[in-house]
Amino acid sequence: SDGTTTLVAGLARHAADNRLEAFLWRLAPVPAPALSVEGKTVRKTTARRVTLRGTTTNAARVEVKRGRDPFIVAEGTDSWSHRVRLARGRNVILVRAINNAAEVSPLARVVIHQSARRD
Repeated sequence: SDGTTTLVAGLARHAADNRLEAFLWRLAPVPAPALSVEGKTVRKTTARRVTLRGTTTNAARVEVKRGRDPFIVAEGTDSWSHRVRLARGRNVILVRAINNAAEVSPLARVVIHQSARRD
């Protein structure tokens, strides 16, 4: 958001007596969402699933996606988490925060290299 204030003006007709009334609404700017992801942006693991965690400000929801999968809504907003199933090899995971005005934070990118367990 650029910090400007939006004014909305209009007319409303009262159902009871059919008279018109003018209105003016001042809409305050909605702050842009900000996002952080805990931990390193490049990781290695033998686990088949990992839980990503982080925090946001000014967000209505957090969404996470792996590779070409669709974005999925994470649990929580101010403090969020999401369990991701990993494929073998390189997994690119994108995370974004979205506010009530549908503004999207810059994407956070985490790369997790999953390798087979050695028993």
